[in-house]
Amino acid sequence: MCDVIVVGGGVIGLTLAWKLAEQGARVQLIEQRQVGREASWAGAGMLPPADLAVANSPVARLRALSHPLWPEWSAQIQSETGIDNGYQPCGALELAWSESGRKQLEAQLQSEGVSYLSLSGTDLKEFSPSLSPEIPFALHLPEMGQVRNPRHLSGLVAMCQTRQVEIIEGEPVVGFSTASGKITDVRTSHNTYQAERICLTTGAWSAPMGELLGLQIPVRPVRGQIVLLRKQPLPFTTILQQEEQYLVPRADGRILIGATMEEAGFVKANTVSGVSTLLQFAVQTVPELAKTEVERTWAGLRPGSPEGIPFLGRAKKWENLYYACGHFRDGLQLSTGTAVVMSELLLDRETSLDLSPYALTES
Repeated sequence: MCDVIVVGGGVIGLTLAWKLAEQGARVQLIEQRQVGREASWAGAGMLPPADLAVANSPVARLRALSHPLWPEWSAQIQSETGIDNGYQPCGALELAWSESGRKQLEAQLQSEGVSYLSLSGTDLKEFSPSLSPEIPFALHLPEMGQVRNPRHLSGLVAMCQTRQVEIIEGEPVVGFSTASGKITDVRTSHNTYQAERICLTTGAWSAPMGELLGLQIPVRPVRGQIVLLRKQPLPFTTILQQEEQYLVPRADGRILIGATMEEAGFVKANTVSGVSTLLQFAVQTVPELAKTEVERTWAGLRPGSPEGIPFLGRAKKWENLYYACGHFRDGLQLSTGTAVVMSELLLDRETSLDLSPYALTES
C-alpha cells in the first residue's frame, strides 16, 4: 500500500505527485489515457503575476502563491532532467479599445498587486510597432511569463520518475470500495489499488468521478481551440491579450492564437467557426498576420467551475479523500501553488493559504 494515490495525470496531478514524493511520500498516479495529453498539453503556457500581500480573490491569491515558484522549479527540472520547459519572463500587453476598458483593466490589476505601465499613442506605437493603430490603449505587464506546455509536462513526468512515483497509464478508474467512512480500494479497468489517501486531480472528468463516490463536483468541460502560426521574424515578442483572447509568441518563430470558450461536452475537435474567430482576432490585433501560414490547430477541454474558482480540499464524506480540480483556464499557471497547498494538506501540515474559499459544498 502506498501513501497517496493521485487520480488524474494532467499538470495538477503530475506536479502534486512530484512534490509529495519529493517530501518522502510513496505515490501512485493513475491516468485513464496518457499523462499530460489533455487540457494541460493544449494550453498556451501563460504565467500571469499577482502579489499575495494585495490579492484578495481566491484565484488571485493562488496565482500569487504560484507565480514566484516558476523560475526555481523550472531551473530544478532542467538541472535534474535536462529538459528545458521554455520558461521565460516575456512580459505582456493587456489591450483596451476604450478609456473605460483601460480603467477597468487598471482596477483589476491594482486589486491583485500587479505592476504595470499604461501606454497609449506614440508610446504604444514605439513599444509595439506591429500592433494595430486602431488599438488606443495597452497596459504593459513586465512580470508576465510563459512556458512550453508539452516540454513542461515531459519535465514533470521525468521528475516523478526520478522520485519513484509509479505512473499508471491507460487505466480508467471505474469504482471505489469504501468502509467506515474511508476509501479502501481504487478500482480501475485493469487492477485494484490501495493507499492511505486518495486525491482527485481529474480535470474536466471530475463530475463523473465524483458521482462514483456520491459527491457532486460541479466541474464541466469547456472546449478551447488554439491556432498555431509560423512567422519569422516574429513581429512582436511580448504576449498580447484582450480579455479571453491572446497571442503568444514563441522563440522558435511560432505564434499561438487562443482561445475559444465553448460548451461542447466532451467533443474535443476544432471547428471552422472557432478557427475563423481566432484568426480574425489575430489580424485585428496585428494586421501583418493576415498572410501568415497556419501550421496547425488543436483543442482541449478545460475543467470549468461555476465561479472560475478551483476546488481544493478534503472531502467531508470520506475521511481520506482529497480533491484539486476545476482550475478552468488556469491549470498550468496555478499548478505550482496548488501542489504546495495540497501536499501540505495531504501531509498534515499547515497550509500556505486558507483553503476554505476553495472547498466543495457538500450536503
